[in-house]
Amino acid sequence: MAAGSERALTEDLPDQTLAVSAITTDSGRVLAYAGGTAGGEAVVAIVARTGASTPVPVRMAALSADFGVRYHLDDGVRQQTLRVSVLRCSTVDPEVRTLFASFVHELLLALPTDPAETDVADELAQWLGLFWRLQAPARTDVVGLVGELTMIGAAQRPEVWVRGWHSVPTSTIDFVLTEPPVEVEVKATRSSTRSHTISADQAFSLGSRYFASVQVELRDSGTTIGDFARGIADTLGASEDRERFWAILAAECGASFGEFMTERFVVDVSDRSLAFFRREDIPRPELGYPLPPGVSGMTFRSDFSASPSRAPDDFFAEWGL
Repeated sequence: MAAGSERALTEDLPDQTLAVSAITTDSGRVLAYAGGTAGGEAVVAIVARTGASTPVPVRMAALSADFGVRYHLDDGVRQQTLRVSVLRCSTVDPEVRTLFASFVHELLLALPTDPAETDVADELAQWLGLFWRLQAPARTDVVGLVGELTMIGAAQRPEVWVRGWHSVPTSTIDFVLTEPPVEVEVKATRSSTRSHTISADQAFSLGSRYFASVQVELRDSGTTIGDFARGIADTLGASEDRERFWAILAAECGASFGEFMTERFVVDVSDRSLAFFRREDIPRPELGYPLPPGVSGMTFRSDFSASPSRAPDDFFAEWGL
């Protein structure tokens, strides 16, 4: 897509023409054509069979799709005219374009050998929520995001934690697992001490709950969050787990996705600092819970420094993870 986009901008291509290269399997079968438009959009054109009806076009801020349209596909040597389904990424943000490329990869893997236009539309529909979320405000900050990703990256079975990551949208807990039944709320800080802000809902309830404490060092020479996130995604074996991972990441970052993904942090600092604390072992105030009528919430600062903790390997082993 990058090469095609660059060529489309430098060559005087006529209307309805895409500068593309073929995406093929190891056996040489063409899956799609990737490239760009003269307007600077990254595109993927998929040859698909017609059906009883043509799917409705999609129009979003970062993503659009048209089905059953005729385009001239120019690979730099020859030009052919085909009826294709075209997916476009209109933003120039490199991180969003990389996310678009990941989405296209998963979509092509999921399509049947001889896809219909409705097959393309059905697979696209599963990803629309991700691109909608890129238009919403961020619901975390950079430090908090690094903490949550550090937790997933440290796990020997990251797919389990991805499936439990914000699995309940209204929950105040980051990771809720049902098998085994354990919850983990991540607390990240740039401070050298483990002093964290806790809500009463997080500190008091039934069940097995832990706090994962992570110290974060943001530094220009560090690893980008985007590279670290892509490393996690590459460890997830199932397509649906990768889809869920990117969807939640998009929801966490919202319209700040590109900005967040380019932030840099020192991975070793976060990895070495990760420690797990039982809810019952951290300093908590004495109070009746649930809170009395008329009190909608309460937060307090808790210093974990003197509390007993579990190293990541011990914690995961304790829960069979």
